[in-house]
Amino acid sequence: MTLSIASSIILLVQIVTVTANLVLTMQGQFHMVYHSPTIRFTFFGAIAFTVSSVIGLFASLRSVDRIVHFTQFQNGEMQLVVYSFFSMVIFGAIYYILPRLVGCEWLSSSMISLHFWGAAYGGTLLVVTLLIGGLMTGAALNDSDNTIFATVMNTSELLNLGRIGAWLLLGVGHLVFGLHFLLMLLRIGQPGGEPTLFAPIGEEAKH
Repeated sequence: MTLSIASSIILLVQIVTVTANLVLTMQGQFHMVYHSPTIRFTFFGAIAFTVSSVIGLFASLRSVDRIVHFTQFQNGEMQLVVYSFFSMVIFGAIYYILPRLVGCEWLSSSMISLHFWGAAYGGTLLVVTLLIGGLMTGAALNDSDNTIFATVMNTSELLNLGRIGAWLLLGVGHLVFGLHFLLMLLRIGQPGGEPTLFAPIGEEAKH
């Protein structure tokens, strides 16, 4: 166990390296997050990767693991990696690759925006409720006064409402994406040429 903890701490090297690589690559171009769907999704995923790595590092420590082990906290970590990191980066890749495959641009920047905010807010809310619920459940399990398991499970009952809201946001975002994707496959989009952006380049200077 001690060796695995030490290995997790060594992961600090890759966390710092990947984060520095992202920041230096985006240096002077952070305004493109305001314009480009591909960059916005990918940037969100990169941030989620860094956050998930840091959380995983702390969760590997004995003092933390004894609280969060066998709780929803681990599901929260998994969702942070699988959805907030991997899926968001893949969505960004799809928004870049598909127009080049079908020969037309995405039909609506508003639909892309709805997809992003549904996925971003829904994914974040889901992860936060799982992490907090795991901490609350773990603390209750480690409390010797709690002898009834059902009582322990009820400690995070209110967070279930937040989780339902998260899945609703994710559902809306994914339905919009699915419809938009289908329209692209049917070549119902803008003629090839200028990419579909959230806002024209340079518009952020007005805000």
